Amino acid sequence: MKHADDTLTADLPLPEPGPEAIPGAAAPLTHTPPVPSWRVALVAAIDADPRRSAGIAEKLGVSRPYVSRVLSGSIPEASPRFIARVVALCERVQCPFLQRSLSPNECRAYAERRYGAIEPMDVPHWRACQRCTVKAPPLPARKEAPPKPRAPRAARAAADLFTDPATTTGDPS
Repeated sequence: MKHADDTLTADLPLPEPGPEAIPGAAAPLTHTPPVPSWRVALVAAIDADPRRSAGIAEKLGVSRPYVSRVLSGSIPEASPRFIARVVALCERVQCPFLQRSLSPNECRAYAERRYGAIEPMDVPHWRACQRCTVKAPPLPARKEAPPKPRAPRAARAAADLFTDPATTTGDPS
């Protein structure tokens, strides 16, 4: 025997139960990309500065809204120039030899010195830099523009033979 309620609900699709509806089910896995170290350093610097993002923006040479928009994600990719400024200002390397923190550029300058360019009293520090595991990574090599191709010397000499000297001197006659 059918009831009137059975005919009304039989035609409606049942909702799919989500993981939260199933007791004991694990939450769905979501992939979140790792936070870049420069962004972590920027947030820490803003927290430490009494003027917050306005003070850091001034030190970085950018506007406060730009810093806020980078942190909020409304600017998806910060410019490489901005990231380099943040790294130079905010990120620090703890030097085990000097027992103090250095900027990555200072650390890199110590580590990349040639042996012949250092003073004798700096040799222990230089040696420690060569084995150091916390030193700043080297900067990527700059890509220089390839030199402009020049015509071979013989071709340039042959071109000079076919040039009319009267037209190249600027003489109107």
